[in-house]
Parts: sequence; C-alpha cells; structure tokens
Amino acid sequence: GLVVLDTRSERTQDAILSPASWAMVHKQVASLPPSVRHVVVLASVPVMYPQVPVVESAAKYLSDTGGSAVAAMLQKSGLISQIYGRFGTVDIMDDLLDHWTSPHHSGEKLAMVRLMQSVAAARGLRVTFLCGDAHLATVGAFRTRRGSVSGA
Repeated sequence: GLVVLDTRSERTQDAILSPASWAMVHKQVASLPPSVRHVVVLASVPVMYPQVPVVESAAKYLSDTGGSAVAAMLQKSGLISQIYGRFGTVDIMDDLLDHWTSPHHSGEKLAMVRLMQSVAAARGLRVTFLCGDAHLATVGAFRTRRGSVSGA
C-alpha cells in the first residue's frame, strides 16, 4: 500500500500536515485492502532527521536578534536577503523549524509514528517511511517493543 503525504505545500511553523491531510491519512490507512503486507509512506519532509543543536542555537540567535548589531551589519552588507527565509528567520532555521524533529512538531511526529506502528501491529504488516530532503541523506529505523504500541 502507498500513503503519500503533502508535507511541502501545507506545512507551517505550527503543523506539518493540515487537519484535512490527517483525516485523509487515517482514511487511507483504514481502507487498505487485507492483502496489503507492506505500507510505504512517502513524504518530502523526513520523519527521521538528525538534530544539530549547535546549528539550531546559532540560527535561533540570529533569528531572535532582528534589531541587533549582527542584523544591522547583515543589512548594510546586503546579505540579509540571502540569509533570511520564508518564516522571517535565518534560512537554515526555516529548514529546522519545518521538520518533524523540530520541537514544534514532536507531537505530530509521535502521532504519525504511533499511527503507523498501531496499523503495523494490528494488521501484521511492515511500514516504511520513504522521505526526501535536498540537504542530506539519512537512514534510520523505528522498532516497536512487543506490547508497547498505544493507539494514535
């Protein structure tokens, strides 16, 4: 089975998926034919993504200091337009804020993983997240301990 998530056009600082997309995911998963033994979840935003606290701290500092001397220097040099992204923060911060691993989205990520784990446990099938990102490639695995899956 194939579940495709629109994680590019509708994501915000507050949500990766809209409520309508969440409803669609639940509907798709619930309507999987009994013959399905493997579900592939496609998303352009990786569900597993390395956390880089040093980069996050530096980007947060630059984003939070809009009126600082650093921002003034960037403004004078003309670099500010190349550094700040669509959320009004340092460009790399945009990338960090709109990933599943961002603290803003940790509950949403957990909900997605639990949904897929509960489907896998209930139906005895395998779930693979196939996600892409322009900046790097990673591989990871979620493992579920027997009896540890709670409903999503």
